[in-house]
Amino acid sequence: MSEVKISVIVPVYNTEEYLPRCLDSIIGQTFDNIEVIVVDDGSTDNSYSVCREYAGRDTRIRLFHKENGGASSARNLALDKVQGEYIVFVDSDDYILKDALQTAYDAITANSAQMAVYGIDYAYGLKPDAVRDGDTLQEHDGGRQQALIAGQTDADKTVRYDNYRLMRNYLSDREFYIGTIIWNKIYAAALWENRREKEGIMNEDADIMYRIIGDVENAVCIKQQLYIQCVREGSVTNRRFHTGRMNRLNIASDTKKYIKENYDDSMYGYAVIEAGNVCKDMLKELIAAGADRCDGDDGEVMRECYNRLLEYYKNNNSEMRKYRFRDYKKYLRIIACYVMRKHEWFTKYL
Repeated sequence: MSEVKISVIVPVYNTEEYLPRCLDSIIGQTFDNIEVIVVDDGSTDNSYSVCREYAGRDTRIRLFHKENGGASSARNLALDKVQGEYIVFVDSDDYILKDALQTAYDAITANSAQMAVYGIDYAYGLKPDAVRDGDTLQEHDGGRQQALIAGQTDADKTVRYDNYRLMRNYLSDREFYIGTIIWNKIYAAALWENRREKEGIMNEDADIMYRIIGDVENAVCIKQQLYIQCVREGSVTNRRFHTGRMNRLNIASDTKKYIKENYDDSMYGYAVIEAGNVCKDMLKELIAAGADRCDGDDGEVMRECYNRLLEYYKNNNSEMRKYRFRDYKKYLRIIACYVMRKHEWFTKYL
């Protein structure tokens, strides 16, 4: 086989039902010059057996096994093994469309880009043996809606971004959904050469993504849903609020600091409003979980989180007001959530 072009990284933990669909979608790609680095993160079900079966069938699959340490730990091990020029991440309970890698590779190479971002099709409650196709995205739909565009040329399906526009959209979601997640993108391997995700925290993708984007000189956005995220009950991102989620506020503050040191005041304004939006979202989660009504030790911890968010509002309100015109609608939602927090029926619509 010629030199590997794309390394596909798949962290695995207790997803035996979903693994065949995920791995089939990768080894069945129209673009076949790939390696698939599968890391079993100490699964307690039959996931490792499924991985071994697939590795025995396809020599492009490189299988590793380690003690449980979380998805970031598994990805970090895989990053140490990468041989490809480009890197793609796929979670083991999700899958990608048959031409996803070809489309992503064509876009990133044709535009001499360091990163290509593609759309996500959110599949709620999709059974492990079910599949569906993604649609073409229209501009401004944030990657969340499905809208077919008839008669597009290849040029119509991509939009180029310089570093400034990419970071602005990362912070504001005004055009395409860039997202803090790592798995809706293809990267030049050099972007990860000296980077690894922080282990043992939640929202580890967000902790590293703003720094990766800060180093991307040219990127391209692909107006197609190539990645199918299967949102299932019990997944890490679909659980009830717990204190680990408060790390989002630390990351938002770190992002603000990074933007202030590396960009102009206008960009900093977007970071300020986005940090407020993160605070709003967590406050809504705590309100929905009954943080101001819970009893016992858990209730006390949740109330501490609740009070910390209120304190953030008070300490940063003047700064958010200064930059409110960066995204006035988002700012109004942030303030409304704080002012109307005692009215759960109101906050759930924000």
